[in-house]
Amino acid sequence: MSFPEDIDFIQQLARMLYTAGQIDGDFSRDEKKASLSIIHQLSQKNFGEYAEQLMINEIKDLVENNSSSADLIQDFKQYYHQHKNLFTDDIKTDFLKTIDAVVYAHSKRNKSELTLLSQLEILFFGIKVK
Repeated sequence: MSFPEDIDFIQQLARMLYTAGQIDGDFSRDEKKASLSIIHQLSQKNFGEYAEQLMINEIKDLVENNSSSADLIQDFKQYYHQHKNLFTDDIKTDFLKTIDAVVYAHSKRNKSELTLLSQLEILFFGIKVK
């Protein structure tokens, strides 16, 4: 995966990892472990140690504040619309795969998690009618 090294982008990714795990009201141990593993992998391949700590701290703050998934999704949508230039088709696809990995970590995917994935796919690629 190749993500931009933009600090805001990194924070938004961390927020969406948290959202993916928390959207059903329970950021489970499996989802937390998956998030930390993904953060570590991304940092090793793309960002570096500073970004890894930044993402971990971001998620810790969100957990401590019991941040609202709905608010974070809205914030992400605004960020996306303001920074579309950072989101190539490859980055969008990798972003969705990354979020899906967290969603899938605990009891596969439920309705609220599928809704999140659908919202992101529509945001990124629009509605595809066959």
